[in-house]
Amino acid sequence: MVEKNNKRTRSRETGSSAYNVPADISLRSYLLSWYENEYCPRVSNTTKMVGYYTLESLILPAIENDVQLRYANSDYLDGVIKRASQKTKSAGEQSRTLLKSAFNDAVDKRLISRNPVGDTQAYPRVRTDIRLFNKEELKMVLEEASKTEWYLEILLGLFCGLRKGEILGLKYDDIDWDRRTVHICRQVTQNPIVHMEEGKVTYHVIEKLPKTENSDRILKLPDEVYDELRKRYDMYVSQDRFAEGYNDLGYVSCQKNGLSHSTSAMNMALKRICMNCGLTPISVHTLRHQYATILAESGVSLARISALLGHSSITVTYEYYIGVMDENERIIEYVNGQFRKGACDA
Repeated sequence: MVEKNNKRTRSRETGSSAYNVPADISLRSYLLSWYENEYCPRVSNTTKMVGYYTLESLILPAIENDVQLRYANSDYLDGVIKRASQKTKSAGEQSRTLLKSAFNDAVDKRLISRNPVGDTQAYPRVRTDIRLFNKEELKMVLEEASKTEWYLEILLGLFCGLRKGEILGLKYDDIDWDRRTVHICRQVTQNPIVHMEEGKVTYHVIEKLPKTENSDRILKLPDEVYDELRKRYDMYVSQDRFAEGYNDLGYVSCQKNGLSHSTSAMNMALKRICMNCGLTPISVHTLRHQYATILAESGVSLARISALLGHSSITVTYEYYIGVMDENERIIEYVNGQFRKGACDA
């Protein structure tokens, strides 16, 4: 108990008294003031981003009848959290956790005598099991990938956040070399065909529109990705594209005959790269998770990350990445100039 009181005393000395809170402040006003003055200065960009969405999109809209902070008891807060929990599967736990932190600080500032959030209904902890590379592992993977014909594809997943089908469906006509942008406007996927007489199913690779309406997007190309795209394009225009047996479909990622790779080819290549590095294999989709984490560590908003990834809504992004926002090891410094092949060799 003494140690707990000491922690609270230190909390008041190191920031809780930096701004004044009136005793009759409403719950809504307190939460907004607390987030800006107490929460943001002490958390990382990733946690700040998730906290902002939790407060602005989940908790505040769930406060139907605002009350003074000191009158927000466990029954009242149970109602707020229950309404917030209906938005997404992670909303209940995240809202309760953020409120608990806010009310702990209210106790520290002696605005209330005890934290009522502990008496509210608990919600199940929902986490997506995502395996992310740390800085050294990422360096190993990129070095190994640079020795293969899949280096560009790995970069497109890792530093542009493209889905596997979007990578395989990318064409040179989608690239604006002057603006250094790429238009994501199609995907390559499998089309199952059922053969009733033979009693079997075969799969054919086909082109389709992007996964969602928001998936049709224009992205700025990072320098390394642009450079590798240019190298791939120079090889494309220099080869005999009119030779017999070559299908000039304009794919950036294709087989030697010009046809698209199978939908499993990139995952198999990434698996070999990871195994050569002595790492647990990941999927191409995991590269998108890594990309989102890099953006979050850079302070990019959840709404912007959602747009860059082409998610159907910000809620989808929130659900996917709530499980990786507490990663402690930052890799953004490595990405901002150190991951390039020349630097890897240094």
